[in-house]
Amino acid sequence: MFGGCTSFDHLTHIPTAGEAGPTAQACGSCHGQQHLEWQRSVHAQAAIGRTFLEAAGDPPGEECLRCHSPLGVRNGQPLSRTFAREEGVTCISCHLVDGVMHGPHGSTALVSPHPIREDHAAYASPALCAPCHDETHAQWRQATARQGAPTCQECHQASVRRTVTQGTGLFSNLLVAFEKKATTRSHDINLERMARFPGGITLTVSTKPPGAGLFEVTVRNNLPHDLPTGTYGSKEIRLVPVAGREARRLSERSCVIGTDEHPLAPGEEKTVRISLAGVDLEDAPLRLDLERQGESFPDRNPIVLATLALESTAEARP
Repeated sequence: MFGGCTSFDHLTHIPTAGEAGPTAQACGSCHGQQHLEWQRSVHAQAAIGRTFLEAAGDPPGEECLRCHSPLGVRNGQPLSRTFAREEGVTCISCHLVDGVMHGPHGSTALVSPHPIREDHAAYASPALCAPCHDETHAQWRQATARQGAPTCQECHQASVRRTVTQGTGLFSNLLVAFEKKATTRSHDINLERMARFPGGITLTVSTKPPGAGLFEVTVRNNLPHDLPTGTYGSKEIRLVPVAGREARRLSERSCVIGTDEHPLAPGEEKTVRISLAGVDLEDAPLRLDLERQGESFPDRNPIVLATLALESTAEARP
């Protein structure tokens, strides 16, 4: 029973060029929930997404793979992997340092099958994200120099409580039975499923002329980075009216709030007027959605960052 669990060296050994190395699936045999979350994340698609391959070439250049299929993120100097490149930003990208698995929590299991080092501060810090998201990290640092703000992890990784490992067999179930639950972060890093930052973006109707079908709306960015943010890919922030119970998007009446060249900076606000003249406003309910859209991501639905019901002049929060 113990024989198959005595050696996990393959999970912490970086091979020479041309040899196979640790994979996410191998880690998932004991960390099943984290593996499932990672599979849904943008990190898992980092090296195989169509937008990336169109921009970086197929095969991509080594400089691009430094962040899209990396090793050594925890050290702050990522290098491209020579194996399992299709896995993108995977478990060992952020957790493996000099043959030891690092993470925000230590082990409370009966046995640790591979070396583990606890470093909560490092995995709670935006510095972990900085090597590959340097532009957004610089914006965050500038914003937090004036006042405190949530970290990358607090907004983009939902809080979950669970054991670090999840048993998949008789022996592993026995180990996990003695393991303590910890409050940690989800690995499902996606804008569509990010944790909410209350008050991060506010929409306010400041003028509503009776019967004119004209709405004056102020959008304020309270986030600690630009809207939109990110170095690569064409994207914009757009205010879109949505009518009716079937959520009919009135894209032709929408307004651009921010673009790559002219983003909405932290603390900045923009006031726009949206005309719904000629639209059947009896088709209730009526609302405004603040969407993140991108021509570089044609297969990705617009991401709603905040919403405001036009029947009310109250502020809307994400």
